[in-house]
Amino acid sequence: MWWSRRLSPCVLAATLVFGALTAATRLPASPQEAASTVEETEDAQAEESTRAERKAERKAKRAAERSADETASAAPVVDQDAEAEESPADPTDEPAGESDSDSDSDADLPGLLILSSDATATVIVNGELGGRLEPGERLEVRVDLGEIAIRALSVDAVGASWEKTLELEEPGVESVRIRMSRAVRKFRREERKSGVFRDRRHELMWPKRDNGRDVDLRRAYAYCRDLSTGGFEDWRLPTLEELESLEALWERSGYKILGDIFLSECCVWSSEYDGSQRAWTFNYRFRKAFETNAGYSFGLRALCVRPWDPEAEPERAAEETAEIEPSPVEEPP
Repeated sequence: MWWSRRLSPCVLAATLVFGALTAATRLPASPQEAASTVEETEDAQAEESTRAERKAERKAKRAAERSADETASAAPVVDQDAEAEESPADPTDEPAGESDSDSDSDADLPGLLILSSDATATVIVNGELGGRLEPGERLEVRVDLGEIAIRALSVDAVGASWEKTLELEEPGVESVRIRMSRAVRKFRREERKSGVFRDRRHELMWPKRDNGRDVDLRRAYAYCRDLSTGGFEDWRLPTLEELESLEALWERSGYKILGDIFLSECCVWSSEYDGSQRAWTFNYRFRKAFETNAGYSFGLRALCVRPWDPEAEPERAAEETAEIEPSPVEEPP
């Protein structure tokens, strides 16, 4: 209609005037909003710069790879056999395949032992330490041909051992099962019968009990000098170092020491004496040595010791068995 055509320009003009007034009256941005806008702009610029740097690095890396390939392809091929013939051998060079390391020399040995044990043990093969062996594990040891001596020492029962000797005649693998549990049971039966404790780790022998009453240093010396137990008579007072090698646990009735040695009191005389009235004792309650008057006796005990050679023990047992004469058998009438 005619009036709508005239109204449309008016409406358009009013809209433009309203928009201009709104823009003029709009509040300025806060400092926080302005700072946030600046940070966003800086982050965008930094990200764009990082992308550009990575792109440049990739291009440089590809160019370096192409250059290396071109150099390698252009390098002349060297005849290694001809070069070896022309250049004399250096006498200081080691022959190929030889090494100073023990692992390489062991790998050259023709025999392989695979050891297993039913109890924790320390394994020694031909006089050399093979390692610690736990139940369920396997220990591999390279050996040479010939006679092989295997020895296992119990970790749980110090003094118990297992031994075996085998002959390896040709290269191959030999599996050996160490019956350590049986050796421990046998060792403990012998210990109970003998009344002594054999400390294989320090090669010492101890009686299972102390003298059982208070003694001064002079009487302690006399007690060990006259002691006869386990078939031995060469007992003596131990040194402080030997007393320290024993591990003691306190019980209500006294001190229980490694190897079933029983102490009726905490303190034991040692052989360390300076010739005057001062001597040294070892206190298992405090795990410490004390300087003590040689004439003092209250709470002090005598625990004797003697050296022990594990290798000589079987020989001694064989000699004692040979000395026993069989009893005559009476024939029936």
